[in-house]
Amino acid sequence: MRGRLLILATALLWSTAGVVVKYLSWNAFSIAGFRGLLSMLTLMAFRCANGRKGFASVCPRFSKANVCTGLFMFLTSTSYTLAIKMTTAANAVVLQYIAPMLVMLYAVMFEAHKPDLTSILLTIAVFVGCLLTFAGKLSFRGALGNGIALLSGFALAGQVIVSRK
Repeated sequence: MRGRLLILATALLWSTAGVVVKYLSWNAFSIAGFRGLLSMLTLMAFRCANGRKGFASVCPRFSKANVCTGLFMFLTSTSYTLAIKMTTAANAVVLQYIAPMLVMLYAVMFEAHKPDLTSILLTIAVFVGCLLTFAGKLSFRGALGNGIALLSGFALAGQVIVSRK
């Protein structure tokens, strides 16, 4: 039951993030920094509550993979927040969801992974679903914001790829 409530809370927070970011008077970097701080404190609290080593389980472990993942997370969050400020939240979401296709392409091209039909169809369905949902709202009015939203999609793909290693 606890897991389902956490997933529900995550979905609620994730789905309202665009609206909150759009209407806050703070700049995008302040919002991204605050989101990062809040996320870090939340994750530390969960690790401390679930860890058997007490505070030692909360201390970060610096490895090449952790630092790279952290940098991609920073780039994803910051570019996404900046994109929402510069274009519509719908554009930022649609353009960020190029990430599943990029992850699949990376796996096929660089890891010699042969995706199954279900993975291919689900990836295409997610991408097409996002495009169809917001097709009428994708505009060139906020071209720089759209470009930054694309960057957030590439950063999200990088985050997934690096964190798997």
